[in-house]
Amino acid sequence: MASKCKCKCKLISLGQINKKFLLIIILVIFSLCSMLIRTKTKFFSDKQEHPIVYCLTYSLSLCFSFIFLVIYKFHNKKKKRDKIEVEQNYLISLLVPNQAKVISFMEKFLLFSLVAGLDYLSLVISSLFWIYGANYVNSWPVVIISMTLFSYLFLKMKLYRHHYLSIIIIIIIGLLYNVLLDVFEAKNISENYIYFITFLCTEILHSLVYFLYKYYMYIKYIISFEILFYQGIIELLFGIITLIITTSINKVDNFIDFCNELDVKEGLLIIFLIITNFISNALLITIINIFSPFHIFLADALSGFLSFFSTLIENKGMNNGEEIEAYVIVLSVLFFIICLFMILVYIEIIQLNFCGLSNMTIKNIQLRAQLDCLENIGKIEDDKNRIDTKGDGYIIELTEENSMRLTSFDDE
Repeated sequence: MASKCKCKCKLISLGQINKKFLLIIILVIFSLCSMLIRTKTKFFSDKQEHPIVYCLTYSLSLCFSFIFLVIYKFHNKKKKRDKIEVEQNYLISLLVPNQAKVISFMEKFLLFSLVAGLDYLSLVISSLFWIYGANYVNSWPVVIISMTLFSYLFLKMKLYRHHYLSIIIIIIIGLLYNVLLDVFEAKNISENYIYFITFLCTEILHSLVYFLYKYYMYIKYIISFEILFYQGIIELLFGIITLIITTSINKVDNFIDFCNELDVKEGLLIIFLIITNFISNALLITIINIFSPFHIFLADALSGFLSFFSTLIENKGMNNGEEIEAYVIVLSVLFFIICLFMILVYIEIIQLNFCGLSNMTIKNIQLRAQLDCLENIGKIEDDKNRIDTKGDGYIIELTEENSMRLTSFDDE
């Protein structure tokens, strides 16, 4: 008997909601804390007086991931003591040979070196060409395009209508935002083009690193905190070598000057910065592991939104000594809201239930699969009540009164 269900059509609805989405909010909070600490220390604020030292502190924060790595190893070792689980894992390894494949040390080293080299390169470039209000350029179009490209290359992700709509609107809003900030003026481009180019390049490199994380965890089955730990070790080595060179030639950065200027207050700020960066990176790779790099895009957009307001309040509506006009503030807020909304549509937290935009979301695909399963079960139950006695030319049908009725093929 088919059950009737009442359906309420809504143009906008929520997709799959997970309590682990709170990790994104926590990441935003710690990202803002790191940003605040950087503005309070004289070493890493404004144009970064010691960019290589900052890279060292960042690399050191990655190395602290060994804490979670040790916890994971201990917990996993404890599980392996269970004989039943070991046998189950052995059976799974036979059924799924790719999951049982052990990666060699050399392959892991190359993988870690690749992600560490790309991350360190982007970090050095962004530290040397520090972005501030006067040379800011909106990177939403570049980020969404690069992330979509990397998702296809590494994870073979298919695009559907809601993805295309989100990409188009985010690109348009990002370009309009740059027009609003006079980024495309000839004078501004001639003065800050090097900042624009480097900033956009670092955004692409960051996106690439995020998808390499996902590829390592999803395809290569490497533990997330193992990636961060060895990445931190390699980047720390890169940083030490770079700092030795810059100190010896007394250009870009000088470790001796840093030590001479260091005091208790600055030392505490650096320690807090390392801790917040450590927590931020741990949350970042955890979110990528559970969800996707696109959820980091959401976190970055939220951080930018809150940072914009905090800077606006702190400067009392001024930017480089000039008062920001009211319409610029209103349009900026509007653009931020639209961008956040479309990111939520892209990652399917919000569904648009018109023009077939929600047909290929994960939630609706799973719902259709469940309905198909129920229909198949119903057909099987119906078939159980009709037994064909082959060769006799009759069908034995079980009636609701648990009695049998013979039906001839000729009668049907």
